[in-house]
Amino acid sequence: MWSFTNNMFSINKFLIGSFVIFVTLSDANATQTDIAKVTENVKFISQNIANEYLYLYNDSKKTYIKDMLQNDIKKLEDDYRIIARNSNDSDIKNVLDFLSYNKDQIKEILEDEISKENVSTILDLSNTLLEGANQILSIKNHDTFDAKFHIMKISKLYMATKLNYDKEENQNLLNEEIKLFDEHVTDSSWLTLKDILDRTFVPNIVYMLVKNIKNTSSLI
Repeated sequence: MWSFTNNMFSINKFLIGSFVIFVTLSDANATQTDIAKVTENVKFISQNIANEYLYLYNDSKKTYIKDMLQNDIKKLEDDYRIIARNSNDSDIKNVLDFLSYNKDQIKEILEDEISKENVSTILDLSNTLLEGANQILSIKNHDTFDAKFHIMKISKLYMATKLNYDKEENQNLLNEEIKLFDEHVTDSSWLTLKDILDRTFVPNIVYMLVKNIKNTSSLI
């Protein structure tokens, strides 16, 4: 009887230990996924901030965009906290320090008057934020196509090109993004947007189409 009980105890101990390991590994995998997902959001915000600032520069009467930009900053701060809380990787923490510094720089610019010089700085900082986010994703070996990010990058490059910011370079980058997006998306809204991008400068229509594509669940 003692032997049977002892064996059952050993089996139960083994099963409990296995369950703990399984739960721990599951939590670890979930954490990795969370970090990647949140970092993808940082990538999107990096382009969204530049995009919104360009639209605001093009039409300063759209004061509601200022509130959207402030909201982007709050989202960045929330995302940084989530990444920091779920990672002990020293390289990721160093990247986060760098990203936080750049976020603070953007925050200061948003408090200034809108100017051509500030547009250039915002464009540079948005690229820096993107590079930092890509570094974290590289550390996590995460590489996926995020339609929401790419459509926002396309919109940013379109606006930057039409407003004569590094026109030749941004036009080349825009062409590359359009080609990449074509490989993943055939939605009618995207085809309409692509046609407009090729033909003329109509920020309001592009803004609405981008918003529609960004919110279409089948694409994102």
